[in-house]
Amino acid sequence: MTVVDESRTYGSLLPGYVLRSLELEAEDGKQVELRKGSTALQWRYVGDPAWNDLVALSEVTGPAGATGTRGPEGLQGVRGLTGLPGPQGAQGTQWLYGPNEAVVEGRPGDWFLKPDGSTFKWLTDSWVAQGSIRGPKPVFNGTSDSSHTYAGGSKVFNLTSGCDDIVVGNYVRASLSTSTTAYLGGQVTARTATSLTIQVVDSLGTGTGTSWNLGLSGNKGAKGDQGIQGEKGDKGDTGATGPAGTDGIQNVTAPLQYDTGTKTLSIDTSQLGTNAVQSIGYTWLFSL
Repeated sequence: MTVVDESRTYGSLLPGYVLRSLELEAEDGKQVELRKGSTALQWRYVGDPAWNDLVALSEVTGPAGATGTRGPEGLQGVRGLTGLPGPQGAQGTQWLYGPNEAVVEGRPGDWFLKPDGSTFKWLTDSWVAQGSIRGPKPVFNGTSDSSHTYAGGSKVFNLTSGCDDIVVGNYVRASLSTSTTAYLGGQVTARTATSLTIQVVDSLGTGTGTSWNLGLSGNKGAKGDQGIQGEKGDKGDTGATGPAGTDGIQNVTAPLQYDTGTKTLSIDTSQLGTNAVQSIGYTWLFSL
């Protein structure tokens, strides 16, 4: 086959470019195939097993053109079909709650919480105790056998039990164990492993106490303001009539005496009783 290679310049039509044309003249009666190989354009006669390089791709590849303007945005495509659901995940660890773990079956890794704060974990085929979420309970109560009167001031209470978690600054009430009302109250100002020192500011009782129950208490609040006066109540019913009183002193009328010599009037008291009281007023009657 004969290859004719011709290059032409087209001036203002394609400035700076050279158009290269190839003409293939095959032998009579034979057909030619063309393809783009990995590095060159290739040809062969139909039926030949081998391809022949015609021209390198680098010789017929021009420079990259400028980026064109962006075309209009296309229409939104149709929504695809919903995919099939995925496989179900493994059962996760769960917390169970109730008063009795023995009647509940768990799965490996499950936890069980009881109302008292104790926890259990399901291991193999049973619940195994794991401890409590509440931790140790603080000890704020205790007893003392110290002898104290019900007066204010600093008092040392020797501890016979408890009060492990009471600290300086806590307000403590020491209640007499043999009474429902007697007590001493105040703030802890010092403590040792075996005693509490309390600045007593509030107390109720008489005499001396020697057996005390100690415990945390709130500070005594300040006296509140006097409340507003309530509305006047309805008038009550009239009470029953009281018993009759003793007889009072009776009036006694005494006659008057006229002294012609002195021309004076006087009361004749000889007719009055021994308990009579004379009136300080007089009524004078004259007849003309």
